[in-house]
Amino acid sequence: MYAQVAVENVNCTFDKDYDYSIPQQLEGKALVGCRVAVPFGIGNRKRIGIITRLTDSTQGKRIKSISAAVSYTHLTLPT
Repeated sequence: MYAQVAVENVNCTFDKDYDYSIPQQLEGKALVGCRVAVPFGIGNRKRIGIITRLTDSTQGKRIKSISAAVSYTHLTLPT
């Protein structure tokens, strides 16, 4: 399972979600609206993001994994 994540404090690309794999221990817990910690960029700097969508597949070539769930509280996202 994969998640599209809106990553906070990203200067290089605006309004773009990034694909991350959901580790087995977070499957069923990391849902749309949850805040997650993810590695970002070449240095894999920790960033916080919000899951905006869940998918079964991805077109990405180098998919990184979500590091941890920061909050399981589901934030309301605009539709």
